[in-house]
Amino acid sequence: MTETIPDAVSEEQYRKLIDLAVERITDAERCAKAGCFTAACAVAGAGVEAALMAHVCCSAAEVRAAGRWRDSKSAPLDWSFEYLIQVAVALHWLPASRTSIPDDEPVEKLAGEVGDAVRFVQYARNLVVHPGKYVRETPWLSALGENEYPLFTALPGPSSTSSMA
Repeated sequence: MTETIPDAVSEEQYRKLIDLAVERITDAERCAKAGCFTAACAVAGAGVEAALMAHVCCSAAEVRAAGRWRDSKSAPLDWSFEYLIQVAVALHWLPASRTSIPDDEPVEKLAGEVGDAVRFVQYARNLVVHPGKYVRETPWLSALGENEYPLFTALPGPSSTSSMA
């Protein structure tokens, strides 16, 4: 892993991403302890997204060499969670048991590898922040709650999040 920060991202921005990843995962744990599981799901997703973004920043040369770098005014800060996952799976940072796509069924996202579990986190986060998606796709689910949140706890916590970058 190269410890080079891309030109579009300053050292301050990179450090902020790492801090956000840790802060969001810690906040998700606090939300869960308070019984606010829907909020915990959304905030945990934001933490994972920040961690992936930080990893892309410190691995910019590898991402470029693999032909995965998308130039933009503020790359990679404006990349979607979806694209960050695609990059991480393609570069084998997040092993996946199969090619998972956003439209897979929720259970298919839990196929066994961490890359598959991150897809579930993305899906659950999207259900929380996109109410139309929630209503359309999960009429059987009254709420993301205590039974669903433990699926998030299998992902790296604050102590290992900071080591990703």
